[in-house]
Amino acid sequence: MFKIPRKDEQKKILIYILFFIFIKNILYSYNPVFLRIAPFAKPVGMAEAFTTISDGTYGLYYNPAGMASILSHEVQGAYSFWMEKIHCGYIGAIFTEPIFGKIKIGGSYSLFEINRDSPPVDWSIYDTSIQKIINNKFAIGLAVEMFDIVSLGMCYKYNLSLLGDESFFNSTIDMGIIAEFFMTDQL
Repeated sequence: MFKIPRKDEQKKILIYILFFIFIKNILYSYNPVFLRIAPFAKPVGMAEAFTTISDGTYGLYYNPAGMASILSHEVQGAYSFWMEKIHCGYIGAIFTEPIFGKIKIGGSYSLFEINRDSPPVDWSIYDTSIQKIINNKFAIGLAVEMFDIVSLGMCYKYNLSLLGDESFFNSTIDMGIIAEFFMTDQL
């Protein structure tokens, strides 16, 4: 007969499961991230100081709590050629169906592709058969606004990198919070 564990035992079991998932991702995943280029102009113009105001679909990339700030559906895309042989692309969407109340659900896909002999990469460390490096990132997140001053968000990201015939992957869960405090109320 199966016995339901007590609350303290349930917490221990959950901690063990999360610990083993975390260790598995550290030991058995690898991601050759060597160059990060943000897909949006606004955060780059702010020197990447964008985490606290990552509104809308930016939230899927920077801070998932920022998704809660939109009032209706939002779709955003960007694609750029950088230094001729580097391609970056991003598309993201957030849906605000009445079914979910204040919960916003979104997803995104981003692509980073760099061809051989591109300036920022030292290609001498790679085998000559490797002609390009491709990085694909899939994200799905949700956010909720609480008490009209606090937004909470969580985003699951799956990253797949292709380096010649080799593929590497990892996954992360990002959690964020944005709190709005009005200084006029303090005066």
